[in-house]
Amino acid sequence: MMISTRGRYALRVACDLAVHNDGSLIPMRDIADRQGLSLGYVARIIPVLSRAGIVEGTSGKGGGYRLKRAAKDCTVAEILRLTEESLTPVKCLEKGVEPCDRRDCCLTLPVWKGLQKVVDDYLQNVTIEDVIEKRVPQKVGQ
Repeated sequence: MMISTRGRYALRVACDLAVHNDGSLIPMRDIADRQGLSLGYVARIIPVLSRAGIVEGTSGKGGGYRLKRAAKDCTVAEILRLTEESLTPVKCLEKGVEPCDRRDCCLTLPVWKGLQKVVDDYLQNVTIEDVIEKRVPQKVGQ
């Protein structure tokens, strides 16, 4: 599993909106400038976050965006699931993939399922608030 640039940038955009959340709309240009991202890239990420109900706002002159929910109610998993094709460590665990013919005798499948559970649990339990408050656990199980 490799998190894409799009996933990393979407998380940065959400965190930027949380850090600068004073209730007002934040122009995309401000987000792009603070995060060192192109305006075009931010313009492609915002609609994805908006359709998912993570951000709200308006485009055009005087427009901008803000988090629609509290940072404590937005998880890293939620954002990455919007941007990543898959968060599975191996192809055979992806949804919709034809089951492997070795599924019943594969000795390593439990390893990959365990890793998937650790990743899912970790990302589901880290919120945007945790990230901006620097409360992200550095070790699994903390």
